[in-house]
Amino acid sequence: MPPSPHRGVVWGVLAPNAPNLIDPAVLGVGGEETVASLRGLDLEHRIRPDVLVVASPHWRTRGSFLVDTSPRPRFIEDFTGFPPAMYGHRYEPPGEPEFGRALVAAGRAAGVAVQESQEWGLDHGAWSALHPLAPSARIPVVALSTTDASAADHVRWGEQVARASEASGKSVGIVATGQILHNFSKFSFGPEGARWPEGEAIEAEVIERMLRSDWESVAGLDRKKWREAQPEGELGTYFVLAGAVGRRLRPHLVSNERCFGSAGMTVIEFSG
Repeated sequence: MPPSPHRGVVWGVLAPNAPNLIDPAVLGVGGEETVASLRGLDLEHRIRPDVLVVASPHWRTRGSFLVDTSPRPRFIEDFTGFPPAMYGHRYEPPGEPEFGRALVAAGRAAGVAVQESQEWGLDHGAWSALHPLAPSARIPVVALSTTDASAADHVRWGEQVARASEASGKSVGIVATGQILHNFSKFSFGPEGARWPEGEAIEAEVIERMLRSDWESVAGLDRKKWREAQPEGELGTYFVLAGAVGRRLRPHLVSNERCFGSAGMTVIEFSG
Protein backbone atom coordinates (compact mmCIF):
# COMPACT_ATOMS: atom_id res chain seq x y z
CA MET A 1 0.00 0.00 0.00
CA PRO A 2 1.83 3.17 -1.16
CA PRO A 3 1.69 6.18 1.18
CA SER A 4 -0.58 9.14 0.52
CA PRO A 5 1.11 11.96 -1.41
CA HIS A 6 -0.51 14.51 0.93
CA ARG A 7 0.51 15.57 4.42
CA GLY A 8 -1.18 16.84 7.53
CA VAL A 9 -4.72 15.91 8.53
CA VAL A 10 -6.17 14.70 5.23
CA TRP A 11 -9.28 12.88 6.42
CA GLY A 12 -11.51 12.38 9.42
CA VAL A 13 -14.55 10.44 10.56
CA LEU A 14 -17.02 10.55 13.41
CA ALA A 15 -17.99 6.91 13.94
CA PRO A 16 -20.00 4.98 16.51
CA ASN A 17 -18.44 2.45 18.81
CA ALA A 18 -20.24 -0.51 20.33
CA PRO A 19 -19.50 -4.17 20.99
CA ASN A 20 -22.19 -5.23 18.51
CA LEU A 21 -20.00 -3.89 15.67
CA ILE A 22 -17.65 -6.85 16.28
CA ASP A 23 -20.29 -9.14 14.76
CA PRO A 24 -23.79 -7.64 14.46
CA ALA A 25 -25.36 -11.07 13.96
CA VAL A 26 -24.50 -12.16 17.52
CA LEU A 27 -26.85 -9.73 19.29
CA GLY A 28 -29.30 -9.08 16.47
CA VAL A 29 -29.84 -5.44 17.49
CA GLY A 30 -28.42 -3.82 14.35
CA GLY A 31 -24.98 -2.74 13.24
CA GLU A 32 -24.79 -4.37 9.81
CA GLU A 33 -25.35 -1.08 7.97
CA THR A 34 -22.78 0.72 10.12
CA VAL A 35 -20.09 -1.92 9.60
CA ALA A 36 -20.76 -1.89 5.84
CA SER A 37 -20.56 1.91 5.80
CA LEU A 38 -17.22 1.98 7.64
CA ARG A 39 -15.78 -0.72 5.39
CA GLY A 40 -17.14 1.10 2.35
CA LEU A 41 -15.06 4.19 3.14
CA ASP A 42 -12.10 2.07 1.94
CA LEU A 43 -9.68 4.01 4.11
CA GLU A 44 -6.65 1.82 3.47
CA HIS A 45 -6.77 2.14 -0.32
CA ARG A 46 -8.62 5.40 -0.98
CA ILE A 47 -7.01 7.65 1.67
CA ARG A 48 -3.83 5.67 2.54
CA PRO A 49 -2.88 7.60 5.71
CA ASP A 50 0.56 7.14 7.22
CA VAL A 51 -0.91 7.17 10.72
CA LEU A 52 -4.33 7.20 12.37
CA VAL A 53 -5.13 9.27 15.45
CA VAL A 54 -8.08 7.85 17.38
CA ALA A 55 -10.04 9.46 20.22
CA SER A 56 -12.33 7.19 22.23
CA PRO A 57 -14.81 8.42 24.86
CA HIS A 58 -13.83 5.40 26.97
CA TRP A 59 -10.41 6.91 27.64
CA ARG A 60 -11.42 9.93 29.70
CA THR A 61 -8.83 11.54 31.96
CA ARG A 62 -8.80 14.29 34.55
CA GLY A 63 -6.77 17.42 34.02
CA SER A 64 -4.36 16.74 31.17
CA PHE A 65 -5.06 15.19 27.81
CA LEU A 66 -3.00 12.03 27.33
CA VAL A 67 -1.38 10.68 24.18
CA ASP A 68 -0.46 7.00 23.88
CA THR A 69 3.19 6.84 22.79
CA SER A 70 3.63 3.06 23.06
CA PRO A 71 5.18 1.18 20.12
CA ARG A 72 2.36 -1.38 20.29
CA PRO A 73 -0.86 -0.03 21.86
CA ARG A 74 -2.39 -2.39 24.39
CA PHE A 75 -5.56 -4.18 23.23
CA ILE A 76 -8.32 -3.67 25.83
CA GLU A 77 -11.46 -5.81 25.86
CA ASP A 78 -13.42 -3.50 28.15
CA PHE A 79 -16.96 -4.89 28.16
CA THR A 80 -18.78 -7.62 30.04
CA GLY A 81 -22.05 -9.52 30.04
CA PHE A 82 -22.21 -10.41 26.34
CA PRO A 83 -22.36 -13.84 24.63
CA PRO A 84 -19.06 -15.75 24.31
CA ALA A 85 -18.89 -15.06 20.56
CA MET A 86 -18.24 -11.40 21.36
CA TYR A 87 -14.92 -12.18 23.03
CA GLY A 88 -11.49 -13.31 21.90
CA HIS A 89 -11.15 -10.91 18.99
CA ARG A 90 -7.91 -8.99 18.52
CA TYR A 91 -6.95 -5.72 16.85
CA GLU A 92 -3.27 -4.91 17.36
CA PRO A 93 -1.81 -2.28 15.01
CA PRO A 94 1.60 -0.75 15.66
CA GLY A 95 1.93 2.58 17.44
CA GLU A 96 3.90 5.62 16.31
CA PRO A 97 5.79 6.87 19.39
CA GLU A 98 7.74 9.65 17.69
CA PHE A 99 4.60 11.11 16.15
CA GLY A 100 2.76 10.82 19.47
CA ARG A 101 5.53 12.75 21.21
CA ALA A 102 5.34 15.41 18.47
CA LEU A 103 1.63 15.86 19.27
CA VAL A 104 2.46 16.32 22.94
CA ALA A 105 5.18 18.88 22.15
CA ALA A 106 2.89 20.88 19.87
CA GLY A 107 0.12 20.92 22.47
CA ARG A 108 2.42 22.03 25.25
CA ALA A 109 3.92 24.78 23.08
CA ALA A 110 0.39 26.14 22.61
CA GLY A 111 -0.43 25.96 26.31
CA VAL A 112 -2.54 22.80 26.15
CA ALA A 113 -2.28 20.55 29.22
CA VAL A 114 -1.13 17.32 27.59
CA GLN A 115 1.20 14.47 28.54
CA GLU A 116 2.39 11.24 27.01
CA SER A 117 1.36 7.89 28.46
CA GLN A 118 1.76 4.17 27.78
CA GLU A 119 -0.76 3.01 30.38
CA TRP A 120 -3.91 2.74 28.24
CA GLY A 121 -4.06 1.64 24.61
CA LEU A 122 -7.01 0.75 22.38
CA ASP A 123 -10.29 0.11 24.20
CA HIS A 124 -13.37 -1.08 22.35
CA GLY A 125 -14.36 2.55 21.91
CA ALA A 126 -11.40 2.74 19.54
CA TRP A 127 -10.95 -0.68 17.98
CA SER A 128 -14.61 -1.50 17.29
CA ALA A 129 -14.54 1.34 14.75
CA LEU A 130 -10.92 0.91 13.63
CA HIS A 131 -11.39 -2.75 12.73
CA PRO A 132 -13.87 -2.17 9.86
CA LEU A 133 -12.10 1.06 8.84
CA ALA A 134 -8.57 -0.39 8.65
CA PRO A 135 -8.96 -4.17 8.87
CA SER A 136 -5.35 -5.02 8.02
CA ALA A 137 -4.18 -3.40 11.31
CA ARG A 138 -1.03 -2.28 9.47
CA ILE A 139 -1.58 1.49 9.76
CA PRO A 140 0.07 2.82 12.95
CA VAL A 141 -2.39 4.17 15.52
CA VAL A 142 -1.94 6.87 18.17
CA ALA A 143 -4.71 7.09 20.79
CA LEU A 144 -5.82 10.30 22.52
CA SER A 145 -7.83 10.70 25.69
CA THR A 146 -10.57 13.24 26.25
CA THR A 147 -11.01 15.15 29.50
CA ASP A 148 -13.55 17.09 31.51
CA ALA A 149 -12.33 20.30 29.86
CA SER A 150 -14.62 22.51 27.77
CA ALA A 151 -15.56 21.92 24.16
CA ALA A 152 -13.37 24.90 23.21
CA ASP A 153 -10.38 23.31 24.96
CA HIS A 154 -10.91 20.10 23.02
CA VAL A 155 -11.10 22.07 19.77
CA ARG A 156 -7.89 23.93 20.63
CA TRP A 157 -6.15 20.60 21.29
CA GLY A 158 -7.43 19.30 17.95
CA GLU A 159 -5.97 22.35 16.22
CA GLN A 160 -2.56 21.50 17.65
CA VAL A 161 -2.94 17.91 16.47
CA ALA A 162 -3.45 19.32 12.98
CA ARG A 163 -0.46 21.65 13.30
CA ALA A 164 1.84 18.85 14.46
CA SER A 165 0.54 16.58 11.70
CA GLU A 166 1.43 19.16 9.06
CA ALA A 167 4.89 19.69 10.54
CA SER A 168 5.55 15.95 10.64
CA GLY A 169 5.18 15.56 6.89
CA LYS A 170 2.85 12.62 7.49
CA SER A 171 -0.59 11.98 6.06
CA VAL A 172 -2.90 11.69 9.06
CA GLY A 173 -6.44 10.40 9.50
CA ILE A 174 -8.52 11.30 12.57
CA VAL A 175 -11.03 8.81 13.97
CA ALA A 176 -13.38 10.15 16.66
CA THR A 177 -15.85 7.69 18.11
CA GLY A 178 -19.03 8.01 20.12
CA GLN A 179 -22.80 8.25 19.84
CA ILE A 180 -24.87 11.41 19.87
CA LEU A 181 -27.80 9.50 21.42
CA HIS A 182 -26.44 7.52 24.35
CA ASN A 183 -29.25 7.50 26.89
CA PHE A 184 -29.06 3.94 28.24
CA SER A 185 -32.52 4.18 29.78
CA LYS A 186 -33.93 4.27 26.24
CA PHE A 187 -31.90 1.31 24.93
CA SER A 188 -33.37 -2.12 24.23
CA PHE A 189 -31.24 -5.26 24.07
CA GLY A 190 -33.89 -7.25 22.22
CA PRO A 191 -34.44 -7.42 18.45
CA GLU A 192 -37.67 -5.42 18.62
CA GLY A 193 -36.41 -2.34 20.44
CA ALA A 194 -38.67 0.70 20.55
CA ARG A 195 -37.72 3.86 18.69
CA TRP A 196 -37.38 7.18 20.53
CA PRO A 197 -38.75 9.94 18.26
CA GLU A 198 -37.94 12.79 20.67
CA GLY A 199 -34.33 11.64 20.93
CA GLU A 200 -34.05 11.22 17.18
CA ALA A 201 -35.20 14.83 16.75
CA ILE A 202 -32.41 16.00 19.07
CA GLU A 203 -29.91 13.85 17.20
CA ALA A 204 -31.04 15.29 13.86
CA GLU A 205 -30.51 18.80 15.21
CA VAL A 206 -26.97 17.97 16.34
CA ILE A 207 -26.14 16.29 13.02
CA GLU A 208 -27.38 19.31 11.09
CA ARG A 209 -25.04 21.54 13.09
CA MET A 210 -22.13 19.15 12.55
CA LEU A 211 -22.76 19.15 8.81
CA ARG A 212 -22.46 22.95 8.86
CA SER A 213 -18.99 22.56 10.46
CA ASP A 214 -20.36 24.61 13.34
CA TRP A 215 -18.91 23.11 16.50
CA GLU A 216 -19.89 26.19 18.51
CA SER A 217 -23.57 25.55 17.87
CA VAL A 218 -23.13 21.87 18.76
CA ALA A 219 -21.58 22.92 22.07
CA GLY A 220 -24.37 25.46 22.50
CA LEU A 221 -27.20 22.95 22.17
CA ASP A 222 -30.01 23.55 24.67
CA ARG A 223 -28.89 21.96 27.95
CA LYS A 224 -32.22 20.20 28.47
CA LYS A 225 -31.84 18.47 25.10
CA TRP A 226 -28.22 17.64 25.92
CA ARG A 227 -29.27 16.00 29.20
CA GLU A 228 -31.97 14.03 27.39
CA ALA A 229 -29.66 12.74 24.66
CA GLN A 230 -26.71 12.11 27.03
CA PRO A 231 -24.09 12.26 24.23
CA GLU A 232 -21.29 9.78 24.80
CA GLY A 233 -18.30 11.36 26.51
CA GLU A 234 -19.93 14.80 26.20
CA LEU A 235 -18.87 14.57 22.51
CA GLY A 236 -15.30 15.40 23.51
CA THR A 237 -13.97 13.23 20.68
CA TYR A 238 -16.04 15.17 18.13
CA PHE A 239 -14.67 18.49 19.36
CA VAL A 240 -11.08 17.23 19.01
CA LEU A 241 -11.97 16.12 15.48
CA ALA A 242 -13.59 19.48 14.71
CA GLY A 243 -10.42 21.29 15.76
CA ALA A 244 -8.22 18.97 13.73
CA VAL A 245 -10.18 19.19 10.46
CA GLY A 246 -11.21 22.86 10.84
CA ARG A 247 -13.10 24.05 7.79
CA ARG A 248 -10.58 22.57 5.36
CA LEU A 249 -12.34 19.21 5.21
CA ARG A 250 -16.03 19.05 4.36
CA PRO A 251 -18.40 16.83 6.38
CA HIS A 252 -21.00 14.59 4.83
CA LEU A 253 -23.37 12.09 6.37
CA VAL A 254 -22.50 8.52 5.42
CA SER A 255 -25.09 6.59 7.44
CA ASN A 256 -27.24 6.79 10.55
CA GLU A 257 -28.42 3.33 11.48
CA ARG A 258 -30.72 2.67 14.44
CA CYS A 259 -29.36 0.10 16.94
CA PHE A 260 -30.55 -1.07 20.36
CA GLY A 261 -33.90 0.44 19.39
CA SER A 262 -33.08 4.06 20.11
CA ALA A 263 -29.32 4.41 19.67
CA GLY A 264 -28.20 6.35 16.62
CA MET A 265 -25.05 5.01 14.95
CA THR A 266 -24.00 8.14 13.08
CA VAL A 267 -21.12 8.05 10.58
CA ILE A 268 -19.91 11.43 9.30
CA GLU A 269 -16.88 11.60 7.00
CA PHE A 270 -14.69 14.71 6.70
CA SER A 271 -12.77 14.86 3.43
CA GLY A 272 -11.33 17.32 0.92
